[in-house]
Amino acid sequence: MNIKDHILIEENGMPLDFCKEVINQFERLLSLNTTEYPHQGAGMEKGKLQHNVLKKYDDNQIFFQVQNHIPERINRIFYDCLYSCYRQYAKKYAILEECGRHVAFDMKVHKVLPSGGYHAWHAENMTYETSKRVLVYTCYLNDIPEGEGETEFLYQGLRIQPKAGTIAMWPAYFTYTHRGNPVYTTEKYYITGWYVFIE
Repeated sequence: MNIKDHILIEENGMPLDFCKEVINQFERLLSLNTTEYPHQGAGMEKGKLQHNVLKKYDDNQIFFQVQNHIPERINRIFYDCLYSCYRQYAKKYAILEECGRHVAFDMKVHKVLPSGGYHAWHAENMTYETSKRVLVYTCYLNDIPEGEGETEFLYQGLRIQPKAGTIAMWPAYFTYTHRGNPVYTTEKYYITGWYVFIE
């Protein structure tokens, strides 16, 4: 594990066979053109299976939920590995234990096509609607050639090269403005989500 500038990078955070299985499950759901919306809003009924995949910026996104016919062990492995990284992070920054209750509950899987994706600088806690986000996490599911697809941090001068099984975790706030750089020669698969405050 490496923590630099309050950004955690765990290169062996997820098993490689897990990464491959998530990609296979993603492609299966993509072929069915279905996804589970875990949150109520935008006229959607919470928990209702919708017959479309979230698509924007040539970036297909699917929320992995057990209700979406995802094997329970996939969710269990993911959250167990994620929590292990969180515990390491909280050990270094003990103040997290004093913060209000916060949990991770999103496993949003992305597939970015060559030259696709969202490349604008942004932070994860920028609006009232996103103000409950505390930490953001990313798990890379496949290796990307050097110089493509990095997660780049504006103020830290840091780029994380995607490698299958690597987990990154960092604060959700504006001081961690970042972007995903384009891929040119391959597709990029990764998982994102947030630790958020709950009542």
